[in-house]
Amino acid sequence: MPDSSATLTKSTHSQRDLLHGIVLAGMVVIGSLIPLIFNHNFYFYADSAEGAYGQWYELGTQLRSGVWPLMNPSAWMAGNYAAEGQWGLWNPIVLLIGVIVSMAGNALVVTTLVKIFFLVVGATGLYALSRSFGAHARWAFVAGLAGPFAGFTLFMDASSWVTNEMVWAFSAWTFWALRRFLVDHKSIFPAVVTGYLLVTVGYLEGTIILVLFYCALLIDAIVRKNWRTIRRTLLIGVIHGLFAVTVYLPGVLSASVTQRSNQISNDGFMVLTGSGLATSTIGFATPALKGWWGDFTMLPLLYIAWFLPLVFLISGHRAKLMVTRLSPLLIFGLLVLARATAPAQVGPIRFPVRVTPWLAMVAIVAVIVLFDRARSKRPGGPRLAAMLVFVVFGSWLAFSATPNSISYPSAVVHVIAYVVALWFIWWWCRNQSNATTLRTTDRARHLVLPLVTVLVCGLVLVLQARTFAPLVNSRSDYPAEAAVYREPLPEGQGDGVIVGDPLATNASFWGETNFGNSWYLDNVKVQNVYTPVGFQNYASDLCLLYDGRSCTGLLDHLFSLDPTSGRPLVDLLSIDTVQAVASPELTIDQLKARPVPHGWRLAQVGQHTVTWVRLDPGTPAGEAAWSSPDVTITQGGNNNLTSTVHVDAVGPQGGDIVFSRLAWPGYRADNASLNDPYRGYLLSVHVTAADIGKDVTVSFRPPGWNIEIAAFGSGWALAAVAMITVALRQKRAVRRSPHA
Repeated sequence: MPDSSATLTKSTHSQRDLLHGIVLAGMVVIGSLIPLIFNHNFYFYADSAEGAYGQWYELGTQLRSGVWPLMNPSAWMAGNYAAEGQWGLWNPIVLLIGVIVSMAGNALVVTTLVKIFFLVVGATGLYALSRSFGAHARWAFVAGLAGPFAGFTLFMDASSWVTNEMVWAFSAWTFWALRRFLVDHKSIFPAVVTGYLLVTVGYLEGTIILVLFYCALLIDAIVRKNWRTIRRTLLIGVIHGLFAVTVYLPGVLSASVTQRSNQISNDGFMVLTGSGLATSTIGFATPALKGWWGDFTMLPLLYIAWFLPLVFLISGHRAKLMVTRLSPLLIFGLLVLARATAPAQVGPIRFPVRVTPWLAMVAIVAVIVLFDRARSKRPGGPRLAAMLVFVVFGSWLAFSATPNSISYPSAVVHVIAYVVALWFIWWWCRNQSNATTLRTTDRARHLVLPLVTVLVCGLVLVLQARTFAPLVNSRSDYPAEAAVYREPLPEGQGDGVIVGDPLATNASFWGETNFGNSWYLDNVKVQNVYTPVGFQNYASDLCLLYDGRSCTGLLDHLFSLDPTSGRPLVDLLSIDTVQAVASPELTIDQLKARPVPHGWRLAQVGQHTVTWVRLDPGTPAGEAAWSSPDVTITQGGNNNLTSTVHVDAVGPQGGDIVFSRLAWPGYRADNASLNDPYRGYLLSVHVTAADIGKDVTVSFRPPGWNIEIAAFGSGWALAAVAMITVALRQKRAVRRSPHA
């Protein structure tokens, strides 16, 4: 018979964890609202407003129309969604977010809710991970509350780099599930699912983090000569590796035409610094960190947690056993530190400091678990002195780094709170065995220190939000209402392009033009959208940046004649709408004075823009745009993935057909042969007299598509086999148990 008392205890612990998780989620929601008091756009900033929101909107719109968008010819160098990876095409949570966002009327509110959701996911994951390493529920609660409000997670990822926030949130649960499978010998299913969600966000840094955690697990198991754990780690690692092949292989096989670098270099840009580590306990520190803001960050990006000095209260003797349990996490921390201090660019991998949230995860969980389980029973004065020196030294470094930008009242409150709280914790630990002195019950005594720790965490959050949240402001203040992004180009049609840089207007341009992925909301299919990948030859020819900005010279270039076809470039690109944005080099008065090209009309003149629209709309992006003089064709069907033409006539020497599509790797041609890209980037095929009367179809599938589908199926098949095998073995083990 099973042990009923053990079952009851397990049930009680599960109920307690559920209750703690619910309360924790509520407190994280409350804490995440605090920055909004000082800046209502806090979670709708930079890459989130310029990239993620419009991307989610487009993804959801496509899904609701019955399309799973691997490719979008109208988005041109931003339209290879499979190669970009970050669209999360294989991730059900991301797909659901897309559908919800596409139906929401307020961009700011829905984006904020998404950000807060992932803060809650990460917090509860940290709670579960801390519990798995042995922390009591009350201290795991502290770890879960501290994690989402570490500096980089809150002020960079939650405000801007939402994909990093997503993989951070999923990673906490993945690490917990892996320990559950490897250490507790429980089902493999949670580890498979959480790892799948982590990998299929499509954000490479998250997958790198997962690989580093696997390396830590393997190193620890090899040192212990635990062959069973090694086999299990390799098994689940192969499953997640197959999912990674599905997500990232299209990008790898498309790299030859993209703007991604393959060089290794280091200019110190977004590389973790020693001063940043030294001030990671100081909530008001803005240490050296080279970025877009200069040599010193304006925000507390490298803050981890105020209570890290509690490490000085840990008993070395009592910590030995716990360090053994924590060894995979500590090894992982060293690997992450190596990544954070790596060269600024290693091929396509940039910005090493973005792994800081995982350094914070390791530091918070390790300190909490060790302090909870292995703190000194009667710490002496030198331990208190060490903590206070650590705080004073860190505060001095923070002051020295940016003496002119520190909010001194806030800094003073920080330091006083740290000193008082650390002294109280030291005093409490020193007197914890003396019930008369403490005058508390056992239950209350256990809750005092976690409560003090949480209160100071809350104070730091309020002070940081008051000081730094107003500094989180975009290059342009993005409107909250989605309807505003649909206002530009009211007379536009078909496919469009924007010439110039809206940000250079130094004024509010919303309603007249858009920026970045907000163009996905407009009725005109504007190609100036955000891309982390790009298409090198196309970007060079059109002078386009990754975020859609372009050179003013593009206006003349668009209407210049292509030397081979004799057609203007706008015809080859199937552009029906051109909007030019004023700049110091090309003022609005100069734009108004420019003659409208033949076949076009002046559709709109705004405060900052002039819009031209084609009198007779041409073919949409994706269709055949030109054919050789001795080739006659009739347009057939056209969609995101395929385009068909009927060949009516071909001269004896054969001829070419050029499509208004980028020549991404992965295209094939039926009844024709692929040419070298026209102008170095347009998809082109060659036909002969033998092809007369045939339908020529060009079709796209991500390069390596068969391998990717096979990897996806194999990953889930292997997972299913593993789940069944493990379940059968556990069932046999229960039958053999003497207590069965």
